[in-house]
Amino acid sequence: MLQVLTIGLSAFLIFNLQPMISKIILPFFGGSSYIWITCLIFFQSLLLAGYATSHFIAKNMNLTKQVIFYALLIVLALLLTPLQVHFIHADSSPVASILVLLFASVGLPYFLLSTTSPTVQHWIANDKKNGAKNPYVQYAVSNSGSLAGLLCYPFIIEPLYSNTRQTSIWSWGFILYTLLLALCLVIYVSAVRSRNNTIISSNPGPSFDRSVDKISAQTKIKWLYQAMIPCASLVVFTNYMTVDIANFPLLWVLPLCVYLISFIICFLWPSVSRPGPIRTVFVLVPVVVMGFILFGNLHAGLLYKILVSLVSLFAICMFFHGNLERSKPEPKNLTSFYLYLSLGGCLGGILAGIVAPMLFKSIVEFHMVIITSFVFMLWPYVAKTRKNIRIVFQIATCLLIAGTYFSQEVFLPPPFILKARSFYGTYSVVDFPYISGKQDAHRLLRMGTTNHGGQARDLANKLYPIAYYHEYTGIGKSLLKIPELKNIGLVGLGTGVLALYGKKGQHFDFFEIDPVVVDIAKQHFDNLKESAADIRYFVGDARITLREMPKTHYDMLVMDAFSSGAIPTHLLTFEAIQELLENLKEDGVILYHISSRYLNLLPVLKCNARKLGLFIKINENPPIKSSLKLSAKWVVLTKSKRKLNMLIQDDPTWRSPPGDEICWTDESSNIWSVINRL
Repeated sequence: MLQVLTIGLSAFLIFNLQPMISKIILPFFGGSSYIWITCLIFFQSLLLAGYATSHFIAKNMNLTKQVIFYALLIVLALLLTPLQVHFIHADSSPVASILVLLFASVGLPYFLLSTTSPTVQHWIANDKKNGAKNPYVQYAVSNSGSLAGLLCYPFIIEPLYSNTRQTSIWSWGFILYTLLLALCLVIYVSAVRSRNNTIISSNPGPSFDRSVDKISAQTKIKWLYQAMIPCASLVVFTNYMTVDIANFPLLWVLPLCVYLISFIICFLWPSVSRPGPIRTVFVLVPVVVMGFILFGNLHAGLLYKILVSLVSLFAICMFFHGNLERSKPEPKNLTSFYLYLSLGGCLGGILAGIVAPMLFKSIVEFHMVIITSFVFMLWPYVAKTRKNIRIVFQIATCLLIAGTYFSQEVFLPPPFILKARSFYGTYSVVDFPYISGKQDAHRLLRMGTTNHGGQARDLANKLYPIAYYHEYTGIGKSLLKIPELKNIGLVGLGTGVLALYGKKGQHFDFFEIDPVVVDIAKQHFDNLKESAADIRYFVGDARITLREMPKTHYDMLVMDAFSSGAIPTHLLTFEAIQELLENLKEDGVILYHISSRYLNLLPVLKCNARKLGLFIKINENPPIKSSLKLSAKWVVLTKSKRKLNMLIQDDPTWRSPPGDEICWTDESSNIWSVINRL
């Protein structure tokens, strides 16, 4: 029972730490979903290091060395308790910055936790007195703890506690874990010594199985790819769901839950994933439907796509995790099995999460994973057929992969004119023709399903503001109505639509975290070129970059870093607005763009306005039918009653914010509190 509790608690702490530390560092790297994927890969890599260490311990260390090793590791980890996040400045390589930050902040405690499950299972397998017949059941226990830790964070810990309090609670849980681990080691040492009736200090002793590893290379390769495909699927499905389907807060939790549940089912109830007609139908149907959505451009609703994606991921995981469970070795080779399982998972995560974004300009790896999964599911049946059928199958697979690559990466079908990719997202530039009576010819920049602005010309071939930035929106009215605007800072570039409001003598400073967006705006859109204002660009996180700007410099700050569900929460907190006010002149104005399908950010701004003594008004314009001018929510914050009156005078679309207040600080922000009730 003690061993079960130790394994479960270690897994709970691991998967509680992952979302906690990811959420804490998220604002400092721009709020991209790729940050979570990078964190996921880091933790997978450290988990691999832990499993490799467990394997080395089991095969090469006698009892005395094990005791010394774990005693030192526990002491060192406790010296780094309580947990502290060591922030570093994000340089030109955010991936490297995140990895260094994570290693410095949580590397050693996480490493110790990652060794727990295979090591304690090894102890159980070698404890003949109290050993379990099937130590692999503990793997289901470990994944159950992981699932509990993952779900506990967003639903219980994050809403109730500040960041500092969260790390403090986690640290106390880690201390409890080290005590339990030490007790497990003491009990195991006692059992081994009791059985051998001697003190083992200078020789391996009979309690350690040091027989030659008889696992074949073919088996190891099988373990490797059976673990790699589900983990790669987890990464690509997470990216697809959070970018191309809906950028909904915490949507990334669902794919990871599905991944863990499949492990629990396969190792606790192996019969569920035994080969047979039922399993074949179950795993193939959702993958085929997913293929139709991807390759056939099947139009489907948001919830339907999410459901099909989750079921498809679950089917893939159940298939390969079920195969892993059936191929597990004798308990004496338990640590070898977990080592290759972890190595496969790590490789899958790195290939899909780091290598693919560097190589591809679209999410073609998602298509590749679907194809690969489908091929592996069918191959057991194809392998039993005639040679010519197998050859045709292999040729068809190669042609499908090649066709997918060229269609996504090389040939851009109309109306696409560009695809680009960076750490922060996957972008596309799309051209739409003139449609008489409906819309002008226009070009849009999209990230997944989110519109990031564009450009359009009227019949006189003159550019005019479109999307969320036209003259009837809050920002359009503010730029046109407030006189004497000389220095304007704009957080979030997009396609530079707001530059069209620029006049001679004005200075527009754009703060954009993604250099790829700057290149796209300059090279593929004309908004910046045709602006009469002087324009500068600052690449980096806006809150950090603005600290380096002169105090009381700007007449207006425009916060347009929010789109759909992806919000850098650190630009909304009390401390953030306090810092923005330092960059503003005494009678300056801040405008927040808070249009979102899923979030209501108004209560957060309302609370901060009250605390800082600011006037606050919200403007939500109705959409203009059959045009490119969309409805948008803009909130104005200012200390100047005069400037506010310039806006709201004779304009009923400006109104006082209704409803309750929700207060966010750098220490505490609960995303659930602002999610729109669907």
